[in-house]
Amino acid sequence: MDLSDNSLVLEFSQKWVPSFQLRYIGLRSCKLGPTFPKWLQTQNDFGYIDISNTGISDFVRKWLWAKLVVHKGMEIDLSYNYL
Repeated sequence: MDLSDNSLVLEFSQKWVPSFQLRYIGLRSCKLGPTFPKWLQTQNDFGYIDISNTGISDFVRKWLWAKLVVHKGMEIDLSYNYL
């Protein structure tokens, strides 16, 4: 899924659990924040994630660091947020 470089505002309940798995998550410059999107925790197969410049002003969650350890070679971009 690549929705990057849009001015989309993506609002999801913190309890929302998607019924799908994504391998590529491109959401650069979409509005996701201010909290870290909890639904990303349910994604287990991604190799690339770009959530840069998305208005997140939160802590990077421990589960994300754990996924980075398991999925060696994964690319992630969290730049231009307030983490």
